[in-house]
Amino acid sequence: LEFVTAVRRFTRDVRNGREKLLCIGVSERVVRLVGRSSNVTKLSLDYGEPGHIVPVFEEVEAFQEELVEHTKLNIPMAWHVRDGSYGDTRSWRGFRVSRDWMLRCQDGSRVMLIEADASVEFSVFLRGENAQNDLTLQEVTQARTKIEYLLTRKKALRPGDRVYTVMLCDPLVPVVTGGGHKFTTRKYLEMLGGVDIILDCKALVIGEVLCWWRSLRRSQPGITELAVDTTDQGLFAGAKKIFHSHNIEVVDSSEASPRSAYLVYHVKSSDTVNVAMSLLRMGRIPASQMCLLVEDAREAMIGVRYIRTMLNQEVAYVCTSVAYDVALRSIRNEIRQGCTPEEIQSAVDIHSENLLRLQ
Repeated sequence: LEFVTAVRRFTRDVRNGREKLLCIGVSERVVRLVGRSSNVTKLSLDYGEPGHIVPVFEEVEAFQEELVEHTKLNIPMAWHVRDGSYGDTRSWRGFRVSRDWMLRCQDGSRVMLIEADASVEFSVFLRGENAQNDLTLQEVTQARTKIEYLLTRKKALRPGDRVYTVMLCDPLVPVVTGGGHKFTTRKYLEMLGGVDIILDCKALVIGEVLCWWRSLRRSQPGITELAVDTTDQGLFAGAKKIFHSHNIEVVDSSEASPRSAYLVYHVKSSDTVNVAMSLLRMGRIPASQMCLLVEDAREAMIGVRYIRTMLNQEVAYVCTSVAYDVALRSIRNEIRQGCTPEEIQSAVDIHSENLLRLQ
């Protein structure tokens, strides 16, 4: 009976992110701060990186499905820190790190990489003052300090080794000081340090949508406007403002015409897919003029497969988590090749500018 109770307690702790992590086994691990939720982390765990990504999450309920799915052998793979408790030493008791976790670089040195996903679901077109980030600078830098301290205490850091932090966020979200001075998140991060590379999550996705628009316009010059199908007035207003800056006329879905490209974006990815299938079944919008904007990669692939199988049609889609995953993987590869944070940041900024440039 005591053995059964102990096993149940262990299983519960593993699935609540409170069981000590194993330092042996998988090498080159990335600590991923996921905040309240993170679709890109779900994608990373689903396709090819379980074990190499160590999620640090805030809400057990929001991450429970992934914990159950990826801890079937009762091997601890994630860690739980309550919102606002990243600086509390008690939050990190039992969190183990080792030198084997660090990325190996071409020059023989190693890098402990921390990726912070501060993106917020269903907010692609909310920018600046209308947006927010899921993780604060304080939370990200406190987590970095704790992890770097654990590495130092274990004497895992050697001369030439580094600790890097990559933050995926909306860099235009304002930060206001007590004296009333206002800075963008990026400027504030650059002033205080603690984050080495900043990824503009909104630019990555908006750039992908613009690529789809440009490709469609080249193949169908008669397309002159973009109909946005969403039930959120704030998102519609944000989309209209963003695309207006690229000389794209945006209309409501109810005003769509044969000269409209059609972008579907709803609160849940499953809702987006469902709306698209309904429109295609009714013949309201040609599949060649439609694009789905989805957050969940799994739902996106299932939805596109449903449309292909049931309606025999192909539809374009942009997935936020796929865009984030590609960008994060690229940065990891550049770090392994020995690129400095300054070089990587410059390349990231140029890539974002190229994505957003009207061609």
